[in-house]
Amino acid sequence: MRELRKDPVLNRWVIISSERAARPMDAFHVAPENVDSYCPFCEGEESATPPEIYASRRPGARPNGPGWSIRVVPNKYPALSGASRERANPTPELMVSSPALAEVSPELAQIGPVSDGVIDIFHKMDGVGHHEVFIETPDHSQTLHTMDKSQAAVIFHTLKARLLEIRKDPAMACAQFFKNHGRESGASLAHSHSQLIAMPVVSRTLGEELAGAAHHRIKTGECVYCRILRREGDSGERLIAARDGIAALAPFASRFPYEMMIMPMGHSSGFEDSSAKIIDALASMLVDLLGALAQMFNNPPYNLVLHTAPFAPGHEEAYHWHLEIIPVMARAAGFEWGSGFHINSVPPEDAADRMRKALGNE
Repeated sequence: MRELRKDPVLNRWVIISSERAARPMDAFHVAPENVDSYCPFCEGEESATPPEIYASRRPGARPNGPGWSIRVVPNKYPALSGASRERANPTPELMVSSPALAEVSPELAQIGPVSDGVIDIFHKMDGVGHHEVFIETPDHSQTLHTMDKSQAAVIFHTLKARLLEIRKDPAMACAQFFKNHGRESGASLAHSHSQLIAMPVVSRTLGEELAGAAHHRIKTGECVYCRILRREGDSGERLIAARDGIAALAPFASRFPYEMMIMPMGHSSGFEDSSAKIIDALASMLVDLLGALAQMFNNPPYNLVLHTAPFAPGHEEAYHWHLEIIPVMARAAGFEWGSGFHINSVPPEDAADRMRKALGNE
């Protein structure tokens, strides 16, 4: 069973995917494990995954066999699947999952589908989409903060290629790239991997960001993220590093200890439109930041989340892509779940200062 269901009060989409319950969960702790244990993502075990969608290989290496540096395969237990370019475009009410975005675009402010003059408060649609796994390296012992920076760059060049391909599907509204490192972060297998899910609706978080960015653009005529970069560059309190067109900072209203954001210093709304130079710089910065975290906190679990503009045009001037690093150092509890507030025990100014020192920038 795969469906998207919308909460009738909060206007929030939820993916119902019973197949996900069958996915394997190994005993992944972030500490080094026995590399002799079986792993379906290791080189030589290509038959254990679905046939690859994309791969970077040595000359002469055959598809779905050894000789690769990165493989992209369909998720064996997808949250969404079955998307096709022949599928009709979703109707406007299916495209919006954020009340804030609906405020910016009133024509999209639909409560639910209308049938025979009756508005149905229980709104659902087929769980179509793309769900892909990026097997980031053939080496089971490597992860982002230990691999060569050129290999890390391959991951993000591959992501650009996949986004450019998926955005050709007219049924897809946006895509979410993410990485879970460590079981506490949600990782199901130890071998370094990340995931890409393309969806027929704009996610609530992205919708709220689009609305906030559009509001700031209408009010001031500038991109709010570009404004943040200038302000952080002027004060320096929360700026961690800036080089080669990429900046890393601790957000002013950080929700979690050592939460970080990486973004291009030049305005850019969609990650897939980034230059090779910016992608290489992003990978280099990310490896350094994760290496510093690993040194400071003994390789903590973390989540990486890419925020990039929807595929449809119209957000080029207001939105600005960015990558979030969220170390898993605290768990949400009753207050957070009930109120929506986050309590952060490490001020971002302190986190940025410690990160700069760990990187040797101070």
